[in-house]
Amino acid sequence: MGDSSSATSRTYDSIWLANPVPLSVGRFKLIDRGLGWQDRLDSSNKFTINILDVKTMTWSRCAKDYSLKLSLTDGSTKRFDGFHADNFKDLSTFVSQNYNMKLNIKEMSVRGWNWGAMDITPSNLSFSIGGKSVFEIPVEEITSINGQNKDVNIDIKERSQITPSIPGQKRKPRDDVLVQMQLFVPGMEGDDVEIDDEDLDEESKNVKNEKKEQGEKEDGEIEDIDNEEGKVTAAASFASRLKRAANLGTNAGEELSKFQKIMCLTPRGRFDLIIYPTHMRMVGTSHDITIQFKNIKSLFLLPRPDLIYHTLVVSLQPPLRQGNTKYPFLVFHFEEAEHSLTIEEKLINEKCPGKLQVAYDGLLHEVFSDVLSGLTEKEILLPSEKYRSDHEKNTGIKCSYKAAEAFLYPLDSGFISIPKPTMFFKHNEINKVTFSRIGGQTTRTMEIKIDVSGIEY
Repeated sequence: MGDSSSATSRTYDSIWLANPVPLSVGRFKLIDRGLGWQDRLDSSNKFTINILDVKTMTWSRCAKDYSLKLSLTDGSTKRFDGFHADNFKDLSTFVSQNYNMKLNIKEMSVRGWNWGAMDITPSNLSFSIGGKSVFEIPVEEITSINGQNKDVNIDIKERSQITPSIPGQKRKPRDDVLVQMQLFVPGMEGDDVEIDDEDLDEESKNVKNEKKEQGEKEDGEIEDIDNEEGKVTAAASFASRLKRAANLGTNAGEELSKFQKIMCLTPRGRFDLIIYPTHMRMVGTSHDITIQFKNIKSLFLLPRPDLIYHTLVVSLQPPLRQGNTKYPFLVFHFEEAEHSLTIEEKLINEKCPGKLQVAYDGLLHEVFSDVLSGLTEKEILLPSEKYRSDHEKNTGIKCSYKAAEAFLYPLDSGFISIPKPTMFFKHNEINKVTFSRIGGQTTRTMEIKIDVSGIEY
């Protein structure tokens, strides 16, 4: 069906709901009291907005078509893509006559420059050049922010992380999806970064001069400090403000506990593990990683054959991404050490009732895994009691995978190999297991090949 109109309504077909995600195409309709949208594939996926809840309406260019963005009174935004150029006049007239509002036009910058201004709002991270918009990213799509030195790394949800409107309905994936962005933010907080006026047009010069006159500066959390001057870097300040907007910083819930200097084998480094009701922060010397508990699928607690060290494996879906590297498993390495932990009962009752105990006392790996298991509501998987070696009753088999040292553990539900690469094979996914001697009948070693869905390990 095509677009339709009447004196008191306007209807536009094939309009994409661009945010909040997921991307969905449907019908957009305006009436004299407000507006609404309905998914083409799922009629139950729909909503309406009272016009009294709309602050501004903005028209702008987007890819091949045009976009309508609504700024709502609660600070959130809704964006609809897929309008045609000839829709503007009709839409502008309707908005003016029925809503007593102006349909603002937002110009887009097409210069192709990579140097401009970043603005953080409660709902969007926007980049502009010379006062003209280049792109916007909804902060709800940001999964991780890491500010170090002069760089700020931003991880963005992949489309595979976004649930389709209809359970079981597969939407056509896009060929190219933005999943990570790195911003260069030089200088210290409050400093004006000088740009040669020769590189700017008149409008950009005016914007630059206005900002210099305003001298605005927002307070940020102190994360990176310049040892000589004791100032916060501009990159750290920007990362802190963006974390607060994306609800990823220390304000994203009360801190429940903290485990310091825990060795992580994948990704490698020592991290302070800060536990919140809905997520965990891994804070290292150069990384600040946020792990949402809803993305944790399995927990494995594995003793090393020497029984002095223990390994906790955390299975993630979707995987943690750092640059071009994906980490489907986090591998934590614990020495055998005593640890006591006390959490305020009031905090437990308010933030995570029934999930945690007030006091924990035991070995460090046991306390940490119990806390993680309680908050994620995932059972801790242990090596099977059915399979133990005759030699010292070990539950793990020391071996090698290609050129790397490995430990293979039989579980009741499958096999897991650690540390690098960490691999988990479920029993129901294994086609066959092949045992063969290496170097003839006299050797005491053998080779095990596991066939999983046609792929041999």
